[in-house]
Amino acid sequence: MKVLVVEDSSAVRRRLASRLKELVGVELVGEAADGSDALWFSRTLTPDVVLLDLSLPGPSGIEVLTHLKSGPNPPLVIVLTNNANEPYRVACLGRGADYFFDKSKQFDEMIDLVNDLSNPRKARS
Repeated sequence: MKVLVVEDSSAVRRRLASRLKELVGVELVGEAADGSDALWFSRTLTPDVVLLDLSLPGPSGIEVLTHLKSGPNPPLVIVLTNNANEPYRVACLGRGADYFFDKSKQFDEMIDLVNDLSNPRKARS
């Protein structure tokens, strides 16, 4: 499963990359620090999953999400953000986000989800 990480914080990107590289069946295909790079990488690398922060320079995470979900064969989008209050959750899910996680409270839960998605047999057992 090809994963693209979109996160403006280099420290969080490094932490995500490190955790994702530990997962069997997950290939980290790219890392973007802003909305413009996120859109370019998503077109170029055709990831299966995009881990998306909302606070991005350039197009916002919500704009990136809207664009990703409007194309043919959209990737699964997992929003991982510090802006986890209800209006953001509703906005993201309404624009097609597949999952929505609070970065400060649900980081490990999100990693577990990616692991389960990359190993569907394990998730069913």
